[in-house]
Amino acid sequence: AVADKDGLAEAVWAEAVAATHEDDVVAAQQCLRRLVELRPAEHPLGVKGWDALFHLAARAGRMDEANLAVERLNHAASTTGDTRAAARAAMAEGTLAARSGAWAIADQKLRAARANAATCSEPQVQLDALIALAELALRADDRLLARERLTRAARLAERWCRPVSRGRARAMLALMAMNERQLEAAEAEARRAAEALALHPRDQAWATIGLIRATCAAVARQAPAARQWW
Repeated sequence: AVADKDGLAEAVWAEAVAATHEDDVVAAQQCLRRLVELRPAEHPLGVKGWDALFHLAARAGRMDEANLAVERLNHAASTTGDTRAAARAAMAEGTLAARSGAWAIADQKLRAARANAATCSEPQVQLDALIALAELALRADDRLLARERLTRAARLAERWCRPVSRGRARAMLALMAMNERQLEAAEAEARRAAEALALHPRDQAWATIGLIRATCAAVARQAPAARQWW
């Protein structure tokens, strides 16, 4: 019976991952809610399930659900001592703190998430934390630090085969270059971002990529290309 339940939980998690890749939010939520019913927060699959539910809820602005997920992740971290759970909990708390404008707390939590993720080989959490820390640096007008963090994130994402993170980091570097009126560098970074996200056409970074490519084409008087990206 235990083996059957383990197999069922693994299958539900696989379905959730597939639905997420297809941008089917409703199906992903259904699978994840079923997963956390099958596995408690202390279980590794439970941690993954609550972490994924947090990101879906936070993206949709459902803060009650996001806060519940954070509670479950913190419970898992405190009761098991699991560093992976601690990393994901800190990442979630840092995300919420940044959204509410609590910059110092966000910085503290995101640094903790990155440090914990590094000790337990959680590359995605490391990348998410590094990109979020770059956003904090930009908000503090420390463009040099932001660029260093984004460049590192892009390189690590390429090494770890994380195309979405690589594309998002490159898109942010492109936007920084455009804001500094370095259009050649902006277009180069936008092309790198587009290449990384070729298999993820619905990712949010495409809005930034399209804006930059359209602007660069317009400046170069390439009207057909500009219209295509607009």
